[in-house]
Amino acid sequence: MRSTYEIIGTDNRAHGPEDAAALCRWIREGRASHRTMARRTGEESWRPLSTFPEWIRPLRGQPLPAALPPPAHSLAVGSLVLGIVALVFFPLGLMLGVPAVICGHVGWSAIGAEPELAGGKGMVVAGLITGYLGIVVGALSLLAFVVMAVSIYLGSR
Repeated sequence: MRSTYEIIGTDNRAHGPEDAAALCRWIREGRASHRTMARRTGEESWRPLSTFPEWIRPLRGQPLPAALPPPAHSLAVGSLVLGIVALVFFPLGLMLGVPAVICGHVGWSAIGAEPELAGGKGMVVAGLITGYLGIVVGALSLLAFVVMAVSIYLGSR
């Protein structure tokens, strides 16, 4: 006697019992994949189709399940936070922009060395941009403060 299977379709309902030929048709049509839940008729527990040895070969043509992206590197997050604070609170731009840029460059190197373990290149780029802008705006605000102070000092004489 040939095995039959029950399968959870994309409509989240159980279908079957289906024979092997019908299940192969489901795989070819893209209605079943590695993650599709199934069970042999009469079994209690549902499990992914990829755990059945008899379906490994037919499933080989299917793309592998998408992996989650790696978590953002802590230096990427730090660079972005310091860069934003340096830009928003521009008098602190020089004090916080420089660490933002340093964290950004070190984070970029760390992510490049192990891209499968650490993500966050977009955060690093944003942190570098906001860090450099924070340095420029902080330097300009410091220069404006000095010019104002000298102007006030010379005007009061």
